[in-house]
Amino acid sequence: MHLPAMAAIKCTEHYKAIFSSIVSKPGKKRKAAVAVQRKLLEMDYTIHNTKQPYEIEYMEKQAKKKLELKLKKKPEVVEA
Repeated sequence: MHLPAMAAIKCTEHYKAIFSSIVSKPGKKRKAAVAVQRKLLEMDYTIHNTKQPYEIEYMEKQAKKKLELKLKKKPEVVEA
């Protein structure tokens, strides 16, 4: 799982962000790489159990949904 994690860190913004956030704290690169490996394994496990195909844009769709929910919850300011 080391090489797939390194490839994901290099090529995917989501995993690159996870890696850099862990490395920025007082931690080591190996610890950050293991965190990315775990994320990849969790994704593989979920895909296998749900029997759904892998979606490349899944993370972008989830981020867009979260943003829409935040905008809906945001109370509107009424000026007097």
